[in-house]
Amino acid sequence: MEDVNDKRKVACGPVSTRSECYLRCRCKPRIRLYDLRHSHATLLLSENEHPKVVSERLGHSSITLTLDTYSHVLPTMQEATTQMLERLHYGKKKVAV
Repeated sequence: MEDVNDKRKVACGPVSTRSECYLRCRCKPRIRLYDLRHSHATLLLSENEHPKVVSERLGHSSITLTLDTYSHVLPTMQEATTQMLERLHYGKKKVAV
C-alpha cells in the first residue's frame, strides 16, 4: 500500500475510502467523513430542522440518540423558542438572533 501522507500518490479503495482519500489530499487539517456527518446534523438542527428528520437522515435507531449526541445545538434553539412564545403571547416583534 502506498504512503497516504504522500500527496502525489494515494491508493483508494471502496467509496468511503476514496472519499477519505479525496479529503485527505485536499484538506488541511484532515477532515474525516464522520466530521462531515456531524457537521451535517449540527447545521440541520441549528436551522430548526425537526430532530426526527435529522435522526432518520443519520440512520439512528432512536431520536434519543440524536438528541443526546447533538444537544449542544439546543441552547440556541431555546432562545429562538422563547422569542417565538413572547411574540405569540405578547405581540412583540421578532428580534434577530
